[in-house]
Amino acid sequence: MNIPHLFKRKTFNDTLALILILGIPGLWLLKKWLPIPTKATGATIVAWTSVIRHYFRKAPPNGV
Repeated sequence: MNIPHLFKRKTFNDTLALILILGIPGLWLLKKWLPIPTKATGATIVAWTSVIRHYFRKAPPNGV
């Protein structure tokens, strides 16, 4: 079975990145009920984008 690169967690950093990739959009959904400041939401957008960029650049060019 060919598992996507993101789900091959070898280090703590990979596990933390997966938690952030799934957790930050969850936080955005919870923002409707939680009083989260706008600046904090902006910071999560930057952090989420940085993690996504890192892992897409880290993947092999052919997805192998």
